[in-house]
Amino acid sequence: MEYESMKVDHWFEVTDVVEFNLKIMVCHCKPPLEGRMGCGAKCLNRMLNIECVQGTCPCGELCSNQQFQKRRYAKLKWFWCGKKGYGLQAHEYITEGQFLIEYVGENIDACVKGNLGRFINHSCNPNCPTEKWMVNGEVCVGLFALRDIKKGEEVTFDYNYVRVFGAA
Repeated sequence: MEYESMKVDHWFEVTDVVEFNLKIMVCHCKPPLEGRMGCGAKCLNRMLNIECVQGTCPCGELCSNQQFQKRRYAKLKWFWCGKKGYGLQAHEYITEGQFLIEYVGENIDACVKGNLGRFINHSCNPNCPTEKWMVNGEVCVGLFALRDIKKGEEVTFDYNYVRVFGAA
């Protein structure tokens, strides 16, 4: 199997700094108490599927709404699934709602270039939906746990769930 590993998606690039600054939406979260993380479930950016931009969030380094930027991925590993080819398996217990990984691929179809997300197989009864998020002014697609996922369980999603820029 040959493919090139990628860390970031290549949809489009933000080249105009002024345009980028107009796209930043700063939340109104309060810096958290000592030992806690900020920007939880009530963070306006989080509710709108927009990641807080590093350096602009009032919670600073304690912002928990920077999962894509900081690549806070679940522990996952590709494995051979027989007739289906390769698949993706959880290598830790994953809780409902947890961010698993960004789907990174060249031109949506990550057959040749991508990250571990390219190994996720289709299921009519998936354990992960996809969600579109704005991250630093760009659209990113992430996979989140629809339910608790056991260590060793295959990670799946419904290919018909998301359409990004008109493509399936």
